[in-house]
Order: sequence, then structure tokens, then C-alpha cells
Amino acid sequence: MINRILLIGAGAIAHHHATAARKLSHVPKLIAADPNEPARARFLEAFPEAEVLATPEALLALPREGVEVVIVATPPFLHYPQALAALRSGRHVLVEKPLALEVGQAESLFAEAQSRGLELACCSSRFSSRVVTAEIRRRLLAGDIGDGWRVRWQVRSSGGVPGIDYQPESRWFLDRSKAGGGTLFDWGCYDVALWNEIFQPEQVTVDAGWFGYPRRGTPAPSDLVFDVEHQVTSHLRLHCSNGRTVPVLFERANTCYGGDLNITQIEGSRGALEWDWIDTGADKIRWFHERAPGECVMDEAEAPADPAGIGIHDRPLHQLDKKLSGHAVSDVSGSQALFNFRVINAIGQVAQTGKAVTITH
Repeated sequence: MINRILLIGAGAIAHHHATAARKLSHVPKLIAADPNEPARARFLEAFPEAEVLATPEALLALPREGVEVVIVATPPFLHYPQALAALRSGRHVLVEKPLALEVGQAESLFAEAQSRGLELACCSSRFSSRVVTAEIRRRLLAGDIGDGWRVRWQVRSSGGVPGIDYQPESRWFLDRSKAGGGTLFDWGCYDVALWNEIFQPEQVTVDAGWFGYPRRGTPAPSDLVFDVEHQVTSHLRLHCSNGRTVPVLFERANTCYGGDLNITQIEGSRGALEWDWIDTGADKIRWFHERAPGECVMDEAEAPADPAGIGIHDRPLHQLDKKLSGHAVSDVSGSQALFNFRVINAIGQVAQTGKAVTITH
């Protein structure tokens, strides 16, 4: 049971975390810190029960009161120093995605958490830990699509605007030094978390990768640092404990010229599975198979429901709360958070160097 939540940052994403805190079975005390006065005022208006401070330093200097979680809800370039300071204050930490900007930072955070017996979790779990994900894994292991699994994961949007969720007030989205990367760090972290949850690989080999930088729509201001990718393509192999190797053809683009695609499919020797992995409120599982020799059909079923009222922005905090209460969960924390981040980083590394990389859990 979490007694108190300390939010570093009081912007839009912090509002989501504060709303998630209100939905916990035991609602913890909430304290936020942000040097931006308008942000503090908006947060206090939305969450009048909270206390609001001006600096993260003042927040972390507060004496601990039982089990506490610090949520780092700031731009990525601040994740490492603020998460490290939070761990050193003796508190569990939930970090917005991406976990860090580089592998060395992620490894340092993991080591610090381990040395202090604390949990380090990442919000790349927003689409993980769902009931439907467990059902997909169950169907795979039950043999619904046979053997020879392979993943085709292509999500392309041709109608995007320059940048990653570009907002004029948040220009850091477009600056690699502040955001860590573009569509790979912004959405790829969710993709990797999902594959790793389903297949639970012990190793991942990134064979090839490519970044794309298409320019669409209104040109960005000339004074804007704009060096993040909008497209990432990669071929990976997931090496599982049972000796199975699962190839993944991965593509994600938040803007492109070649048309839209939304293919998230696992295929095998006897069928294929697709499912609505992003919470839509009408989630379906589609099973492509033969009903009889030569009679190919697609059976569609309602996906198992998630707990009522728990959405994508609630999931990271609620899963961490369960873990701290002693329950087994499929969140993105500890060594899994580090492994996932290393895979994401490897995709970018291979895209830039052209040399294959293998990551071991």
C-alpha cells in the first residue's frame, strides 16, 4: 500500500498520474513539485487535495512517511538525474518513458535501485499487463496457430505533423538531446514491452535497422532543433527459453508518404492472431485458421475485459502498487525495464551503425 506519491513535474502527464492515484483502493497523499508557477496553479486547481512545491529538491527533502513512490513526469533528459535523486532519497520510483537517454544511465538507475532494495518501474507498461495480452500468450502456448511463430508489426500514419506529438509549447519533443529520440523512444518502447511480455525472450538480436526523416506539413521554425526520426524499421529475433526463435518485422512511422498501415499480427504454421492491443473500449481478438482443410476462416471474439475504469494512464501506477503489495504482475520494472530499454537502444544503434547487436536479459 502506497502512503504517499511524490510527483516531479506538474504538467499534463502528471495530471494523468494524479488521476490514477485517485483510483487506487487506498488513495495516497499527493505532493507535486514544478518550478513553473502556471503549471503548479493548474495542478492545484485540478487536484485541490494535493500539496504543491516549487522545486524537486524541496520535494525529495521531505521526511519519508511509510511506503512512498516518486513519479518522474518530466521531459526525458531529466529522467536520469531526477530518478537517481529520488532513489537516493529512499523511495520507489516510477519513471515516464523512456527510462533514460542512454544505456549507461538506465544501468546506473537499476544498480542504485537494487542496492537499496527499491523498485524502479517505467511507464512503457501503459499497454502491457492487460488481460488480453495474457490471453494471446495462452492461445499461442495452446497451439492455436501451430509452430513457426513470426511477428509482423507495422504501424504507419501518413497524416502526421512534423515532430513527435509536436506541440509548440513542448519543443523538446523534436530535440534528440532532450527527447532521446523520435518515434522509437516515443512509441517503440510500448511495442518492445508488448513483445517481451508475450514471448518472454532471454535474448534479443537486432539484425537490421533504419531511421527515416520525412518532412510533411507546415515547416518547423528555423530556430528549432529538429533532429529526431519519424520512422523506424527493424528486423529482430526474440530468442526464448524453450529454444524457439521468433522473428519480428517491425516498422513504426508517425508520418510518412507511403500510406497508412496497422498490422499487428502473430502468424504460425496453422493460423494467425491479431488483436486490439491499444485500449479502444471495443477490443477484439481475430483468429485466422482453417475450419476444415482448405476452408480458411476468421473467428472474431471479444477480448477479455480489463478492470473497470483502469485505462492506459492508470496502468503503470496501479501495477506498481500491486507489486509493492506483494502481488505478481507483468509490469515493466527492475531487470525487465532495463532489458526493454537496452533493446530499444539497440534498435537505434543498429539503425545508425548497420551492425547487428544481441541483448541478453
